[in-house]
Amino acid sequence: MVLAVKIYNPETKDFMKKGRAWSSKGKFWSSLRNAKLAICPNYGYSYKELVSEFWIFSDDGTIEKIPVSNYFIDYFKRESKKKYYGNKAVFELLEIKKFLKNRKEK
Repeated sequence: MVLAVKIYNPETKDFMKKGRAWSSKGKFWSSLRNAKLAICPNYGYSYKELVSEFWIFSDDGTIEKIPVSNYFIDYFKRESKKKYYGNKAVFELLEIKKFLKNRKEK
């Protein structure tokens, strides 16, 4: 069972606060859904968010780390199937994949 979720940037060692600000303490969300809504790429996204991770704290004491970029890719794949937002979503999806590929090569 999920106790809390935080969004962590491993490059700057900061956590995300409410309103997309970053600090050393950050904010806890009560579920992964709420954390995803806080970082929803529909409102735009930054490099700092792309390289971040969801830290999911469970009641058994484990911390699961999921890259935010995986969520963005899933989000834009779903959006690309819609008529209204489809073309922009395909473009964003390609940009994120290109960014991640270039980042891994470095």
